[in-house]
Amino acid sequence: MSAACTGARQLQAAHREAASALLLVRSLGFGRNVAIHDELGVVGLLLKVKNDADLGSFVQSTLGKVLAHDASHHGVLTKTVRAYLECNCAQQPTARRLFVHEKTVRYRLNQFEALSGLDLSRHEDRMRVDLALGMHAVAHKADEAGNQDDVS
Repeated sequence: MSAACTGARQLQAAHREAASALLLVRSLGFGRNVAIHDELGVVGLLLKVKNDADLGSFVQSTLGKVLAHDASHHGVLTKTVRAYLECNCAQQPTARRLFVHEKTVRYRLNQFEALSGLDLSRHEDRMRVDLALGMHAVAHKADEAGNQDDVS
C-alpha cells in the first residue's frame, strides 16, 4: 500500500510507492505480499524521495564503476560482495557459497574496493554498499516489471 493519497493528481505517485513497497518486500524475502509503505522504515524514507535521480545518483556514485565492470563480467563482483555481506563478511563461507576458492573471493573483493574506492573493512562503507546493492536490485526488478507491463 502507498502512503495516503488526497487527490487524483497523487494517484501516479501512490501507485509508484505501492509498487516499490511490494517489490521491496518480495526482494527482501519478508514472506508476505502486502507492504504498507509508511511502515518500511529507512528504506521507506528512501522510496519517498521525490526525485528518483537522487537514488540513481547514490547507486551510481557508490557502484558505477563496479556495475560497468560487471556488465561484461557476468555480475561477478556484485554477486561476490552480496554473498560476502550475507556471509557476515567472512571469506571462507563466501567462497563455499559461490563454489570458488577463497583466494578468488579475496581477489574479487580487492577488485571491488579498487573500482569503488570503498573499504569493505569499514562499517560505514559496508552499509553504503549494502544499501546501494539493495536499491540497485529493487530498481532492476521494477524495470523488469515495467517492461513486462509494457508487453502485456
